[in-house]
Parts: sequence; C-alpha cells; structure tokens
Amino acid sequence: MVHRDFISATFVALLLACNGAQPSEAYIINNDNLSALSCLSGTTSLVSLHLASNPALTDLPELAQLASVAGNLYIRASPGITDLDDLGALTHVGGRLVVSYNPALLQTDAEAWAAPIQVDGARKIVANKGYDVPPLDPCPWPKDGECDEPVCDAWADHDDCIEDD
Repeated sequence: MVHRDFISATFVALLLACNGAQPSEAYIINNDNLSALSCLSGTTSLVSLHLASNPALTDLPELAQLASVAGNLYIRASPGITDLDDLGALTHVGGRLVVSYNPALLQTDAEAWAAPIQVDGARKIVANKGYDVPPLDPCPWPKDGECDEPVCDAWADHDDCIEDD
C-alpha cells in the first residue's frame, strides 16, 4: 500500500514538521503563506507531485535532488515561481508533466527546462509568462479535467470548460 499525503492549507503543520518522514506523494495546493517545501528536502523520487496556487512559494531548493516522479508532476498557477532551476536533476516523469498558468515563469524557460526530461505521459507546458500562441483547435488536451481556455479555442476543450450550476 502506498502512503499518500495530501498537503493543503489544512496540513501546513505536517509540511513544516513532518517528524522525519518524507511523503511518497505530495499535493501542495492553495497554501497562501507556504514559502518552503521543508518536508521534501533531499527527496530523490516521488510517486506524484502537484504544486498549485502557492503564491508565497518562489523557489524549490528542497527539490534539487528530485530525479524522478513515477506518476504525474504538476506545477500550476503559482505566481511566485520564476524559474525551475532547482529541479535541474529531474530526468524522468512517468505520467503527465504539466507546467501551466504560472504568471512569473517565462514560457520559453519552462519549455527549455522540460525539453530534456523523459515524459511517458502527456507533456503540457502552456500559458506561462510570455505565452503567445493563437488558441489551439483541436485542443491537444481534451478531457484532462482542466479547462484550457483561452489556450484552446472556446469549443475545442468544451467538455473541460463546462461549469455546473
């Protein structure tokens, strides 16, 4: 059985004081004051990693030794991230690699960082700072659970962009 740690605003204390244990999976989402990933320091591999909407997180030195992610790696909507240099040891992602909607991360830098990484699933490096591509049609990522407007044409990712009332 894989130990799964969901690290969100409710579990910031777990992230900051993990009692010497490193999570195998980390979902670090919506932490307005989180500025470091202390619990992940020295980690060389993870099952999956999702970083999203962590505005105070500006760099990732704790992930400098991360070489592989067996599943998905998402770095998304984190306005403080300006580069991915701290993830220079990463060579393999077994699932999807998504770097998207990071307003301070240059699109060209994100693409250059991701280029040498072996990715077994979909590679989605899109809508970061300086992204200047006309809306895509067809959308390369339909039904991936993420609305890709305005990156994709309004109807090209329709299923992901429908809002339930």
